[in-house]
Amino acid sequence: MRGITKNKKVILVVLVVVITVTFQIILGETAMTMTTHLRKFALTVHLTSSVGWIGAVVAFLALVVAAMTSQDEQTLRAAWIAMELTGWYAIVPYGWRKQREQRTMRQPVDTKT
Repeated sequence: MRGITKNKKVILVVLVVVITVTFQIILGETAMTMTTHLRKFALTVHLTSSVGWIGAVVAFLALVVAAMTSQDEQTLRAAWIAMELTGWYAIVPYGWRKQREQRTMRQPVDTKT
């Protein structure tokens, strides 16, 4: 792992945790025990992504207001391009993740075992 930067290592760790949790949910192991450090890490990732999603929505709304109130054609074009990028690369992925998260939370836990 010599050529991997610190940011790439963090992303790699997050991906490993997400893949592990996803497989546990798919296999039906929804009741799992986490260590204190893993629980704090999962909570930090959850809160960071939630705040990021809210920030993306606020940025999108600010661009909408700028586009609606501006009389300048270049401002309108720039706002439209920025809204498209914000929508496809920030709002939609976060929304898809939140929808998956809510769908997995609604699954009943098997208490018979």
